[in-house]
Amino acid sequence: MKRLLTLFFTVFTAVSCFADEVTFTLDLQDPAVQKAVDSCPFARVEGDTLIFDVPETSQGAMIHVVMEEVCPGFQEAMKGRYVYTDVDVTFSNIPEGKVGYHGGKFQFHLPGAKGNEWPGLLNIHQKPWGNLDWTHSQSRVVYEEQVTNPTLQFGIQGGNGRIAYKNIRFTRGGKGPVSIFSLEEVPQAKYSKKMPPRMRGVMSPSTANGPVEQDFADLEKWGANLIRWQMGFGQLKDAAEAREALWSRFDQIDEVLRLAKKYHLNVVLDVHTMSGSRPVILGTPEGRDLMVEFWEEVARRYKGNPNIFGYNLMNEPVTNDIEVGGPSLNKQYYRLIKAIRAIDPETPIILDCDGAGVISQIEFMRVFPFRNIIYSPHFYLPFELTHQLKQDQGSYLAYPNVEKGWNKEFLRQKMEVARQFQLKTGARIYVGEFSCIRWAPGAEKFIADCIDLFEEYGWDWSYHAFREWQGWSVEHEGAPGKAEKVEMTPRKEVLLKAFERNKKKK
Repeated sequence: MKRLLTLFFTVFTAVSCFADEVTFTLDLQDPAVQKAVDSCPFARVEGDTLIFDVPETSQGAMIHVVMEEVCPGFQEAMKGRYVYTDVDVTFSNIPEGKVGYHGGKFQFHLPGAKGNEWPGLLNIHQKPWGNLDWTHSQSRVVYEEQVTNPTLQFGIQGGNGRIAYKNIRFTRGGKGPVSIFSLEEVPQAKYSKKMPPRMRGVMSPSTANGPVEQDFADLEKWGANLIRWQMGFGQLKDAAEAREALWSRFDQIDEVLRLAKKYHLNVVLDVHTMSGSRPVILGTPEGRDLMVEFWEEVARRYKGNPNIFGYNLMNEPVTNDIEVGGPSLNKQYYRLIKAIRAIDPETPIILDCDGAGVISQIEFMRVFPFRNIIYSPHFYLPFELTHQLKQDQGSYLAYPNVEKGWNKEFLRQKMEVARQFQLKTGARIYVGEFSCIRWAPGAEKFIADCIDLFEEYGWDWSYHAFREWQGWSVEHEGAPGKAEKVEMTPRKEVLLKAFERNKKKK
């Protein structure tokens, strides 16, 4: 049985509660901590380390720390700011949970105007289960003005094993991003008269080995008019390795554009950063400089190419990857756009939302004072439906789902923030990714409802993904892990029907 303990720690120390840079540190040696931890059979303090040992008979142990009890004035000091967290963490023998967010935890609970949010404070670039040697984790979250009664939560959720923490510290950073909806005068997006037509297409297959001509030929037959070419990279150790990886793709881009011209497709050039590369190209000064240099070179080489729909600067950025004192995502976007526009004033530039593309973050994006900027949320909501990735689960959540309230109106509500952003700013919206795992019952209905809403709102879109992994493939059927390629599936029928709109436009 899950054990939830609310511990009222009074042992954070603050350095000048309203100084420019405020730091709160947890003292595990304080008698109040010892007393609180002693009340939990699964937790203990050894020296400077807080340890949870959760037995197999338990379904987890979570500690909830009320921040205002920790240090009166904490909320007033932090609200409206970025909050940087530092912690050393290790864990072992934590099993993979039934849902993706189960496992080792270290997070805020931030009740606010939008409801409840649980931003994670661990930035360890792997799933929160299995084994992890001692690792220093630093992350950044936005502590919004409207947050009330925040808590800090850590331990193991929905499982067992060992997790340990030490050197827990919170530092107040600069002011957080401002919602576009809070401005008295909302800036307006600007577009050229000759912007490309509506785009309806797919994410590319894995691009490590370059393009396959048959894929382009088949997409033309399907009626798609867009391929989002994902230039993915694995673990990058530094900017020098990132430079080699990025510059190695130019020959590939040349071939992609040749095939796109031959088969009447448009291309999104997507620097498809993942957790292993974001900390380098987003989270270091050298990596950020490199990205500017790379996109300048792209603009020089491909300016005016009619088959490029847009330059997608960075897939699914996460501000947690930015070091303390580093620029905000909006500042980095501004720098990149300015550099590109000095060379190429027209090619659309595509900006993914923060938080790995999550649609709710679109309201915090700046409306940039440049032409042809396209704003790109990704849509995987509800995540517990779309990302049922365990292939031995037995049964899977379905769509629609009366019990959970999942239907087309639910999707509409989740998209409303982007719709309002579009209406208030005049911005063009491109859903760069959306999908539902193929073995979820009713996956084709989820895809169809998403597309219906995109079409209602006039948004561009690309399905994730085409001939990449069988779990997302619309050309495969069968049980998880036992995929069979077939001529037609209900999900493929949905896409083909949607692509007919491209033919009618022609």
